[in-house]
This record gives sequence, structure tokens and C-alpha cells, in this order.
Amino acid sequence: MIHFESACNGLAGDHATRFAGQQLIPCPFLPPLRSGLDYRHLRIHRAGEGSGLIAAALEYAQALWMAGSPARSILALTRALYAAPPHTENAPYPVPYAALAWICRTHGGSGAGFLGNPRISFQHQAQRMRREPLERRRARAWAAWYLAAQALPKLPDDDRAKTELPSCGKIAEALQANSSMAEAVLWFEVAARQVQAS
Repeated sequence: MIHFESACNGLAGDHATRFAGQQLIPCPFLPPLRSGLDYRHLRIHRAGEGSGLIAAALEYAQALWMAGSPARSILALTRALYAAPPHTENAPYPVPYAALAWICRTHGGSGAGFLGNPRISFQHQAQRMRREPLERRRARAWAAWYLAAQALPKLPDDDRAKTELPSCGKIAEALQANSSMAEAVLWFEVAARQVQAS
């Protein structure tokens, strides 16, 4: 068993487009940009979950990012985040922690488009989660909150909320308990890379 809490203590293009004078590059953790995608790309998977929805959400997230809509891109990533089954080493699509972290960090330096406050968004999702599998989704919401907080330290959390914000180690343990060890490791590696990039 990995002791994530102690490990966390050590953590202290061709398709480029322009947005408001800034050059956007595609997210390297999402599928290549496809033209002509809109909301209908996700609607065909409305009732389902699984690999079809996940692939569509990841493709649409890339299209939204490149269109200068980072907040909507994160919403599409959230669809994939909650639809994904427990992560395994040979999963066709990894849980999109790296894409989420990259978009938050890259937007923080580019100012391209409206981002909103992903920290508060994921904090509220974690605190108000109702849909099954509840504990896996809640753990993923906290994992996404943590990555957004790392990438966007100037944005606040909702300090009116009465829930204690979890530590890196607690999040990793919740992912391990409610999804898989492979997912906890995947998320921890993304969090560690964020610290190195800052």
C-alpha cells in the first residue's frame, strides 16, 4: 500500500488558433482537434456512459478549448471525469486529470476566454454530489478541485462551505478506496508534475 499522505509532503502547434491576440495550442492530453464539433456531439450519448461518451466528451473539450471557451471545455471534461469507469493501466482513455490540470494551468498564463472558478465549481460538486457511484464521483471531484487549486492559486475556494478541504493524501486514499490504485497513482503523478511545473 502506498502512503499518499507522506508522499504528498514532498510536493510543496499545427492546430494553434488565436484568441484575443494570444496563440492557443491544443491540449496535448486530449484527442486531436476535429472540426465541426458542437453540443450535438455529446447529445447522442446523453443517456449512456462508457467509452463512447468519454471519447466524445474529450474530443468536444479540445474543440471548446481551441475555440477560446475554457470553462465550457472543463464542463466537457467533467462529463468524461464522472462517466469513466475505475482507471486501469490499459484503459482506452485515462481519467482526464492531466487535461484538466493543463487547461487550468495554461489558461492561468494566457487569459484566453472565460474560465470562471473551477476551484469553487469542483468544491461544490464534491460537497453536493448525489449521483451513483457517489463515493467515486466525490473522490474525483475533490481530485479535480485539488488540481485546479494547484494551477490557479489566486482563485479562492468557497470559505462559507462547512466541509473541511481534504489533503492530497486523503484524496489519493479516497481514489484508491473508491476507484482503483491505478487511478490514485495516475492522479498523484499529475499533481506532482504540476508542482514541478510551477
